[in-house]
Amino acid sequence: MILSLPVYLIFVYLQQRKNNPKVYISLIFHGIFYIYVCYVIKYTLFPIPVNENYLSLVRPGTAFRQNINMQLLWLSDNFSFTKEHALNILMTIPFGFIINYLIKPRGFGRIILLGALVGICIECFQLSISVLLNYPYRIIDSNDVVMNLAGVVAGYLIFRVISSVYIRLADTLHMEHNSFTKYVYDCSKN
Repeated sequence: MILSLPVYLIFVYLQQRKNNPKVYISLIFHGIFYIYVCYVIKYTLFPIPVNENYLSLVRPGTAFRQNINMQLLWLSDNFSFTKEHALNILMTIPFGFIINYLIKPRGFGRIILLGALVGICIECFQLSISVLLNYPYRIIDSNDVVMNLAGVVAGYLIFRVISSVYIRLADTLHMEHNSFTKYVYDCSKN
């Protein structure tokens, strides 16, 4: 997937060249985001067990129902915050941060929607692959969606704090912007 990065960047360039005079700077952030998404895919979907001998050994006695958790943590009697929950939050913090350099989310509600979509998409892909394999190779967990959402929101809040400091500092120092810092400044203001 990393090898397809140039194709993705050419596509973004062709889409934005007429409407975005700072398209080259936008490509930097798109490239970073693309690499980030590749790593998220690597850690959430792979490895996919495709060896038929292995699958024939593990399929019998493994029910989908035991690997699907739809009960939210705080509604259960034995609530505990695990390492996996923390990793799900940490995994999506970069999304909440860098998305602001790619699109203008226009408010906290949009960030909530994007965060929920990230988690739902990951879990749906895991479920789809499990159905195709006829084996639940990953645990499908509604709590992962909540933790992914929390990570996106945390990333957005980190972006807002850093942006406000950067704007205040640039305005106070009457900073002269080059094209990169102007792009960052403009994204921070929105």
